[in-house]
Amino acid sequence: MIGIFKIPDSLSFHDAVAAMNPGTTAYHALVNVARLQPGEKVLIHSAAGSTGQMAVKIAQMVGAEVFATVGSDEKKELITNPEGLNIPASHVFNSRNTLFAKGIMRITGGYGVDVVLNSLSGDALRATWECIAPYGRFIEIGKADIKANASLPMAGFAKNVSFAAVDLHHIALSNRKLMRQLVERLLSLIIDGKLSLPSPLHVYAASEVERAFRYMQSGKNTGRIIINLGCEDVVLKHLVKKTTWRFETDATYIVAGGLGGLGRTIVRWMVERGARNLIIPSRSGVSSQAASEVVAQLTSKGINVVTPRCDVSSAKELAAVLRDCAHMPPIKGCINSAMVLQDAIFENMTYAQWSLTIHSKVQSSWNLHQLLPRNLDFFILLSSLAGIYGSPAQCNYAAGCSYQDALTKARTIDGFGGVSTTLDLGWMYDIGIIAEHSQYHRNRQEIRDMAAVYGADLLALLDHYCDPTLSRSWSPSQSQLLVGSLTPQDYYSRGREPVDWARRPLFAGFDVIRQHTSIGSKDTLSKQEDAATLFREASSPKDRTMVVVKTLKKKLAHALGVQVEDIDPRQNPSDYGVDSLMAVELRNWIWRDFGVKVAVFEILGRTAIEDLAGCVAERAG
Repeated sequence: MIGIFKIPDSLSFHDAVAAMNPGTTAYHALVNVARLQPGEKVLIHSAAGSTGQMAVKIAQMVGAEVFATVGSDEKKELITNPEGLNIPASHVFNSRNTLFAKGIMRITGGYGVDVVLNSLSGDALRATWECIAPYGRFIEIGKADIKANASLPMAGFAKNVSFAAVDLHHIALSNRKLMRQLVERLLSLIIDGKLSLPSPLHVYAASEVERAFRYMQSGKNTGRIIINLGCEDVVLKHLVKKTTWRFETDATYIVAGGLGGLGRTIVRWMVERGARNLIIPSRSGVSSQAASEVVAQLTSKGINVVTPRCDVSSAKELAAVLRDCAHMPPIKGCINSAMVLQDAIFENMTYAQWSLTIHSKVQSSWNLHQLLPRNLDFFILLSSLAGIYGSPAQCNYAAGCSYQDALTKARTIDGFGGVSTTLDLGWMYDIGIIAEHSQYHRNRQEIRDMAAVYGADLLALLDHYCDPTLSRSWSPSQSQLLVGSLTPQDYYSRGREPVDWARRPLFAGFDVIRQHTSIGSKDTLSKQEDAATLFREASSPKDRTMVVVKTLKKKLAHALGVQVEDIDPRQNPSDYGVDSLMAVELRNWIWRDFGVKVAVFEILGRTAIEDLAGCVAERAG
């Protein structure tokens, strides 16, 4: 059979599984895809791990010059040991920051490397990309940036370089013939003594699987972690309790905004869970094809669906709808998914734009709170993390979301029956307005200030919060849930610098990685990368101007996905596609780091980057 292999007598089961995945990944990446040649320079990230070790051995077997990165001094000792991989210490760099890129260019005399085996993400990936030599081959085996659909500076391709990805799991699923060839080739190299196994091997019993994952999570792991299956191992089984509750068939439930993208998904789910009477008020009524299809589908199942054209932010209109539906069973639950977006920076926002969005969140929630019965099983407001973090050009929306957070807490304190909660959601990836509009989708992916939330996650939350048994023990601390929030640690773990809001004192307790960095390295990084510190310590306006220019170029390059050298300080920010949203971010950054107020129109005007920097330096005094 194509998926069964005979293990040579000279190999134990532990040795075989230790070499299998890392060895086939490294061999396919370096030999088949990168076509690594004798004498070429190759950079291998995370070289102390099993895949890194196998990659180093394959590169050495080919006759390439190996450069490597590791995350600690202990790992450096492992790969420089003469009895092990024996990589020269001068060829080993730290992967915990992006300074390795400068080290690579320095030691290669500005040439770079011919091949990269990359497993880093974010800024570290982009720094690695800048190390690639002409006609180089960049092989990506990590998945973080691929899953995030991250951008890559395209200017690097001008050097006739290639970028390829290797995913062993995908190969095993889609090309079993290739998978067998890789395993057979690896085994033959090990049997012939041309390749050795990764070391050390950390063997855990199946009953110790949690310890194994804790060790892997620690960041101190080297070599290969193996789980050994023994007949006498005692393994804990965690039972998943699935809820069996159903919505009452003799009750009515109201879903404001239930004909929108999120609302339609919620309404279908409620019907699947037993709801038979629904009031779905919306400003536009059944006006879209998608809304018509949902209503027709529910009606065909015998569901009593009422879809009045009603602006819930109007107490008069909502009261009229409730009077007209008085013949229906009593209302036992409410979900408010109403939302109107009117995006604009605050200076340009009209009162009409402000009011329309505010009404969709504030007045609609208040009217439902006031006019519906006090003893509901649940009162759920779908809100956004924008109310916690703020969001570019959405101050009206953020304000409305903050109000919803306060309202559910007030309901709980005032003794309203049942569950009162606000779900502060990140951006919905597969349902709702962002999924349905490509521009919103692109903006969310570029800003990256909150995580994507999937429709299945939202329904799982509703399955919990709509459970009528929860109402027996509800407290104010349970009236708000943040879904899809990011912390500084999330950014650092992906090789990125946190966005501005993540540096607020509110999130200081989550800044674990930076707090545990040694004092010396922290000071070094602050001197090299902290623009605010460099600006304060600059001795002249000219030096301050250079700090602003350098940092502004980095920010523009990062946003545009190009190299810093491609940003010409003699050009205007608008020449590089800076729009009003990005201009607001730049203005806020200038104020935060340099204490200087700059108007948005100054950034969007015909002012060169270097002139704008000079203006900031001059105003700082």
